[in-house]
Amino acid sequence: MGEVYRARDTRLGRDVAVKILPAAFAADSESIRRFEKEAHAVASLSHPNIVTLLDVGEEQGVRYAVAELVAGETLRTRMAGGALSPREAVEIAAQIADGLAAAHEKGVVHRDIKPENVALTPSGFARILDFGLAKRSAPAIGAASEDEATRSELLTEPGVVAGTVGYMSPEQVRGAAVDGRSDVFSLGVVLWEMLTGRRPFSGDSQVETLNAILKEEPQPELALDSLPPELARITRRCLEKRRENRYHSAADLAHDLRSAIREPSRPPTQTPTARPVPDRRKALLVGSAVLFIAIAAAVFLVARRPPRVPSGKVPRTLAVLPFRAISAEGMPEHFGLGLADSLIGRLAAVRDLTVRPTSAIARFETAATDAAEVGRQLEVDAVLEGTYQKLEGMTRVSIQMTDVSRGGILWSDRIDLAEGKLFELQDAISRQVVEKLEVELRPSEKHALEASQPLPDRVLERYLAARARLMYVATANASLRQEIAASFDAVLAEQPDFAPALGARAYSRAWLTFVQPSAETYRAAVADAERAIALEPDLAEPRVARASLAWSSFGGWDVVKAVRELKLAISKSPNLEIAHFDLARIYYHNGWLAESEEELDAGERINPAGEAERQRAARDSMIGNWREALERYERLSESIQRTWTARWWIAFLRAVLEDPRQYEAELERLRLESEADIRANFVAILAIVRARSGRDFSDLEREALSADTRAGHFHHIYYELAVAHTIRGDAAGALQLLRRAADTGMPCSPCFDGDALLAPIRGSKGYRALRADIERRNAGYRAALKGVL
Repeated sequence: MGEVYRARDTRLGRDVAVKILPAAFAADSESIRRFEKEAHAVASLSHPNIVTLLDVGEEQGVRYAVAELVAGETLRTRMAGGALSPREAVEIAAQIADGLAAAHEKGVVHRDIKPENVALTPSGFARILDFGLAKRSAPAIGAASEDEATRSELLTEPGVVAGTVGYMSPEQVRGAAVDGRSDVFSLGVVLWEMLTGRRPFSGDSQVETLNAILKEEPQPELALDSLPPELARITRRCLEKRRENRYHSAADLAHDLRSAIREPSRPPTQTPTARPVPDRRKALLVGSAVLFIAIAAAVFLVARRPPRVPSGKVPRTLAVLPFRAISAEGMPEHFGLGLADSLIGRLAAVRDLTVRPTSAIARFETAATDAAEVGRQLEVDAVLEGTYQKLEGMTRVSIQMTDVSRGGILWSDRIDLAEGKLFELQDAISRQVVEKLEVELRPSEKHALEASQPLPDRVLERYLAARARLMYVATANASLRQEIAASFDAVLAEQPDFAPALGARAYSRAWLTFVQPSAETYRAAVADAERAIALEPDLAEPRVARASLAWSSFGGWDVVKAVRELKLAISKSPNLEIAHFDLARIYYHNGWLAESEEELDAGERINPAGEAERQRAARDSMIGNWREALERYERLSESIQRTWTARWWIAFLRAVLEDPRQYEAELERLRLESEADIRANFVAILAIVRARSGRDFSDLEREALSADTRAGHFHHIYYELAVAHTIRGDAAGALQLLRRAADTGMPCSPCFDGDALLAPIRGSKGYRALRADIERRNAGYRAALKGVL
């Protein structure tokens, strides 16, 4: 075909593979037309087992195609040492079949499936290379070596031979029109070779090999006959001479392969017969053969046994990646991420299975992924991934779970759901996850995984697409928060009693009213949460919403109710990340530092990606561990540092640690660039900088206090202004502001005691009275929560 180069994409900073169309074809308009036509067809394919075509074009007369560069080795290299284990061979063949099924759905036939055109990543993930690009060669069949590809245009033309000798289908050899069943034959050849170490058809010349493909049956193989009968049958069915006798679809082949390796093998019943006593040499040969078969069977049975987590170790950890679209026509944007989020929410109820939250896996929504590598990044034992496509009258979802430690596939399946049955999908997948990981369910967990509420497909699709963005509601800007909350309106307009949607809208509205206070939104959020719990008492999300509503200005900063609701949410969904982190936030705002650290540890086990460290940094900022807090923030990812709470705390830390005159200009810029609902925070911090410089800040104080004091974070503004007043020497003004902070969600003795800038007022009678009031208040909270904390 031409030359392939490793190249650097300087614009996106990544390595790619570039294939150049040979000069001999560059002047042929028909070759160029076919090259570009097929490149565009391949570009329409999107599947984890197909190497992605990134670009096609022409530069100074040179035609080229750019594809992703796959790290690893070819299947040919992997097979250099001989036959593969049955499990590994089947896993690789099933993945190739998955990729072919996706291509066949688009009407694209590969026609050159062979070990050289399959790449294996370091974790063992199979990727099909050179997919469908036009291929030609001048040498005649009889003159080339057996491994040299004989090529033609991709468009099927009767009488033209296309493919690689030894892997061609009979119809390719005859030059007849081909379809997806030709790829099934070639994959059968590859599977046979993986299992036995030899091809099923060979000869001393290409002509003899082609004749064998057309007329001869594969020779019996001891290695093949020792496999489970179903696997041998599948392999031979792929190699049927008549294509109508082969698998009609690669998807069916993939399904049967995985079923064969998953189901226990049943050796054929043998009837003893009288035999002559063999001589010593024959007996030795027979004994050796029997021993070989026994060892092979034992190895296979050990290999096929799913890995188990030894008793006494930490619970299993799992990441559910965003599902990828093979054909997303008619499906809403972010459906695949929403489906993953819904599964994560259901599996969070299983105590002995730790599932990474949506916030940890969302970044993989659009990026190409290698399951084992992603699993190592997320620090999990297993990764669940899948694809979906909308077909006529049905939705098809393919799923597979990868064992991260060895990079092998634990299990896979295909789920076909008739139109109107999409709501059954998450139930089916959740049950399989629990079953395959051999998780023992408690009665309450079984109840949580019971059948979902029947919904029309369009309603569920909208709901999952809306859920995909729910995790951003806490960090989004004002307009996006409104949009996220409103995205559930259309779902509930059609299905007003859909409890999960009510709970999700309650949660988004609770955050909305916390940051942008509105009595109307507060009442709507309360109504949503109450209705969701009435419909489904075991839902955890609306209880998190009720906690947020209770611990707010409209809820009277009801610590007891908020803690009770969050504890109840955790009892129903032990791995619900947001419940642990919200509880930790309430604890350290009340000065309960030991309890907050326990919840941060629990949240960190669920999601080690940085939220626990962000909250530790915020807590350290509040209790006066300023340098440690700033170091924590600096170690966090840029995306976390850009959240509005992190930006304001970093601004506070720099304001109290750095030279105020040097930092003032940058703080003024942050004040001007910030949105209205958080601007008062930067204004109050700027007041500290002015006070430290010995300048008046009364105009800044008026501006800060003119904002809506019902905002959930306003206690920090009172606290920051109290610091400014203390620096100015106004003890009375500082104490008045600290009391307001304590009354609006921040009765935190360690926060006030640990702030070095508040030292001048800590010996005063007014400060001692404030501390006594806070201690009495917290003692009352703890008494009311006895048995809960």
